[in-house]
Amino acid sequence: GARLAWRDAFARSAPLALEVREPPLEGRPAEFSGAVGRFAFEGSKPTPDRVRVGDAIYLTFVVSGRGFLKGVDLDLQARLGDRFRVERVGITDSLAPGAERPPGFPDRAGLWRQWDFKVYPQATDCSAIPPVGFAWYDPEARHYYFIGKDNIVFHTLFWPAILMGYDEDLVLPYD
Repeated sequence: GARLAWRDAFARSAPLALEVREPPLEGRPAEFSGAVGRFAFEGSKPTPDRVRVGDAIYLTFVVSGRGFLKGVDLDLQARLGDRFRVERVGITDSLAPGAERPPGFPDRAGLWRQWDFKVYPQATDCSAIPPVGFAWYDPEARHYYFIGKDNIVFHTLFWPAILMGYDEDLVLPYD
């Protein structure tokens, strides 16, 4: 079979007149934040996966594909609510075609946007980050799409409190 490969090419031309239309309101998911094109969405495993209430869990989410991502956001705090405190560590965008990759920059091809977060569980019964997803509009298909990641499971350590409630004479180890 034939193999297809994408390749970015740039050329100069006379000015073009374009009509830019906003994606339709009908069928727009609540998670839509302006991405237009075709995309994939991935999320990292929590690091670390065992924490105490108030400890940070590091998460990374990446959207990649073909289309428009400039200014697109992932509002994790709004999606997680008050059971978690969310701190956005950074947003990294793919380099312009032909740009030199600086040391330490993600080695990822194509168009992408990466969000890095610290997430702090606020209760001992928090054991998973609820599903997080990304929505976009595909103008060729004239359809909204949504990709979600399942619960991101971690363990909140709280056993000393249970043991202390069980028997005051128990001697607990220190970290």
